[in-house]
Amino acid sequence: MKKEEFKKKASTYHKKWQDERYAYHKAASDIAKTLNIKTSLEAGTRKVTICENSDTIDIESKVNPTYLHDLSILPYPVTKKYDLFVALRVFHHVKADLKECFKELERIADNIIIAVPPKGSNHLKTYRKGVHWSEFTDRPPHIIEHTKTKTYETIIYYWNVR
Repeated sequence: MKKEEFKKKASTYHKKWQDERYAYHKAASDIAKTLNIKTSLEAGTRKVTICENSDTIDIESKVNPTYLHDLSILPYPVTKKYDLFVALRVFHHVKADLKECFKELERIADNIIIAVPPKGSNHLKTYRKGVHWSEFTDRPPHIIEHTKTKTYETIIYYWNVR
């Protein structure tokens, strides 16, 4: 994802939001480009998706998601299987057991990209103070990327769960 494309998609959000989030959106987009993706489901996007024509799942009705749903509530109302599931800085807000959430992600997608703040991010005003991949599954991710800006430090995990 080029910065101009990201800024256009994110133009309804304030400039700091755009500047600080581009790094992890680009890193996740670069991973997705290496996969043979035809269908994707993205969570909590605020309408800024990394894949073309993604379905979305979100707790906020104002973004008109494909699935209006809180990821803390299991099971997810997804009945089809996607090539890719993406959640960028979403799961540190989720109150459900992350291993159970990951089992749901394995049910609905063949590939999973999750970006989260690193464990110990005590400045966060969220349910979790960062997340480590081992809180999702015992299976190590295939790819781990790290991005850091003035405000956001983010770890991007990728699993192929086919």
